[in-house]
Amino acid sequence: MKNDVQNLVTIIMQRIAASNGAVSVGDVLRAELQKDGFKEKDINVAFEFVSSGMQGKMSFDLKFPARRHLNVFESFKIQEEVMETISKLEQMGLLDPMEREALLENIQHSDGRADKDDLEYALSVMLAPKRNSEAQNALLTVSEGYTPTFH
Repeated sequence: MKNDVQNLVTIIMQRIAASNGAVSVGDVLRAELQKDGFKEKDINVAFEFVSSGMQGKMSFDLKFPARRHLNVFESFKIQEEVMETISKLEQMGLLDPMEREALLENIQHSDGRADKDDLEYALSVMLAPKRNSEAQNALLTVSEGYTPTFH
């Protein structure tokens, strides 16, 4: 976003806040801003930005799950590559936190250190039957290491 547009959004929001929302976003405020030396194009973009935010159309709440850290026992039993794949699945929205915990519980009971094969087996047994074919394909594609995968 350009600096002028950011300044305009700030000015518009300050005027709305100062007047308890009674400021009309009409021609009067636009004319004042043009007199202050702002370009009409920038004013239009700023008003569109503010009005979309006031109508609740804006969404800045992108939620990315935090990476789960392994405890000492888990870190000995699960390879880092497996944990990276699980994190990737979770960030893509293919795995929720409860499924992640069940998956970790299952794969840490494998013989030796859990590797990609153990993860793929657990995915195919635990999660794939609950998914449609597109989600199953995405689960297995990500576990194979192919990215980006769209689902």
